[in-house]
Amino acid sequence: MRKRFIATTLISTTLFAAVPGGNVAQAEDKNPFAGAYVGAELGYESYSFDDFEEFNSGGLSYGGLLGYRAAVSPHMLLGIEGFLGGDTAKEEVYLGGIGTIEVTSGTTWAINGLVGFTRNNALFFATLGYGEVDARASVPAVSEAALSEASGGIRAGLGMEFKISDRMGLRLSGHWQDFDGAYALGTSAGLIFQF
Repeated sequence: MRKRFIATTLISTTLFAAVPGGNVAQAEDKNPFAGAYVGAELGYESYSFDDFEEFNSGGLSYGGLLGYRAAVSPHMLLGIEGFLGGDTAKEEVYLGGIGTIEVTSGTTWAINGLVGFTRNNALFFATLGYGEVDARASVPAVSEAALSEASGGIRAGLGMEFKISDRMGLRLSGHWQDFDGAYALGTSAGLIFQF
């Protein structure tokens, strides 16, 4: 019985190693960026409107992320990443007959796919997915006059990450976010903590 158990275990292990899943497991053991992670970022976000340039604005951005990266080879990763954050972008525009309109951005969230390539202790990656921001327009002189609307679209980015310890990395990244009639550009730096 014991020999049968050992033989079955050896056969199962050999078969697992022979299929792509086994290769992935081996690759993850060799790739220091593979696995689950969380992070915090700080940067700058700017908004540009196609038809209303007077509302263009920018400000400090901040947020957190959660993701998972799987190694498909010793030097290539595929992953998925979620982001939740906000920024301090605000613009005030005076319109005759209405008064001063204040436009601010609220909560931003995104879900991205990720592909990355590693070299030594560095990861170079690209992301592509969907993002959304909650924008608010108000007339400060009239407290009831406010409109809040979420708008979203394609979100794409590029970045790099450097290991500073076994479970911690420094990330530098930039992204482009499409909205309905507008777009945003952002850059950020952050810390990544692997589980």
